[in-house]
Amino acid sequence: GESIELIYSNIGRNVNEEFVQTEEISGENTADINVILVSEDERDVSTNDIIKKIEPVLKEIPNLEVNYQLQQSALQQTIGTSAAPVMIEIKGPELDRIKELTDNVVEKIRDIPEIYNIETSFQNGRPEVNIKLDRVITASYGLNVKNVAEDLKNKIYGRYAGIYKSGNEYRDIRIKYPEKTIKELINIEIENEINDRLLLSEIADISIEEGPREVLRKDQSRFGLITADIVKDSKFSEVIAAIGKEVNKIFPPRDYFISITGEEEQRKESFESLRFALILALILVYMVLASLFESLIHPFVIMLTVPLAGIGSIFLFYFMGVPLSIMAFIGIIMLSGICVNDSIILVDYINTLRRRNIDKGKAIMLACQDRLRPILMTSITTILALLPLSIGIGEGAKLRAPLALAVVGGLVTSTLLTLVVIPVVYTLIDNLRRKDTL
Repeated sequence: GESIELIYSNIGRNVNEEFVQTEEISGENTADINVILVSEDERDVSTNDIIKKIEPVLKEIPNLEVNYQLQQSALQQTIGTSAAPVMIEIKGPELDRIKELTDNVVEKIRDIPEIYNIETSFQNGRPEVNIKLDRVITASYGLNVKNVAEDLKNKIYGRYAGIYKSGNEYRDIRIKYPEKTIKELINIEIENEINDRLLLSEIADISIEEGPREVLRKDQSRFGLITADIVKDSKFSEVIAAIGKEVNKIFPPRDYFISITGEEEQRKESFESLRFALILALILVYMVLASLFESLIHPFVIMLTVPLAGIGSIFLFYFMGVPLSIMAFIGIIMLSGICVNDSIILVDYINTLRRRNIDKGKAIMLACQDRLRPILMTSITTILALLPLSIGIGEGAKLRAPLALAVVGGLVTSTLLTLVVIPVVYTLIDNLRRKDTL
């Protein structure tokens, strides 16, 4: 009770739904209960813990379908998605077999502690009347599936009889029978071409079954959908790995496929795009350096700083236990353009001293001494500017922090190693180039 600040509900149809665009489903049999919690600093339980306590109680209520939606921050709404973080698709030709595989997957992943609120597209389906014709008996009376279906359609939904004009308006005329119960449907009469009348129960088996809530299709194939939410502070990659391990224990038959989609699919696509962006960024940096130094060798020396910076970023993520997310990868791309600044300062000054006819070894020593202060000041000011972002202050801080951590970790190692590795590599490459010229 102390964790809740406000509760309000909306029952039935939203009177403003014509004017307000919303993804919520409204109707006579639906209700929205909004629970506003106090800030995380003022409560001891998380949102996921509250849902776990509510869920068993609500499951005891018969014929109740419950969906949980966590409110997203402004940053999450900008870069994220409103769909569930975990989505598993089961594709195949037969809906019954898809449902069976869906239930198997749910049983396998139900015991994973990092996920909750597991739902499927087959849960809480709508009841439907299933009519299975006996084709032998039906054919003996000169009937087929099409004839019976059309006759039933006319007697249940009515038959079009023409158009009625009222003033300047035209309206359809439809002759319709009164609504029928299941018992009346069983005794409905079907006529054949010679006007023989048969009861529907004589030529078909009628049963009431629970159909799927919705029939989903992708690329002209049916599929079942499983969704789940992830417990707060759980690593997304580890959760997906645990789900994949359980899913791999299921061997679907031929033409049936189980795949993890949703955020995982988007994450893979994003990483592919970011890899291309990183390669393109390195090419552009090399082209700029080659034009400035008028050399194809010195840019390689300078760009050696990039893998040195990458080592620092990966080590910092490993040390802090932070997963390599999309925001972290964006930070690494930014780092590829930032970390080369120290090497540019150092190599450019070495070349300047050598043009003054100073010996190579002495020029390297003087450059390291004279440019130590500018290199340290440049890196330290950048690191200090990113510290508040990396600590995580404000709304959506945990989403932004990996970007800053990638840059901070990379700058620390690149700054320290630049003063050691770059002079050594510069000397080795210069010696090799002199041997080639001789």
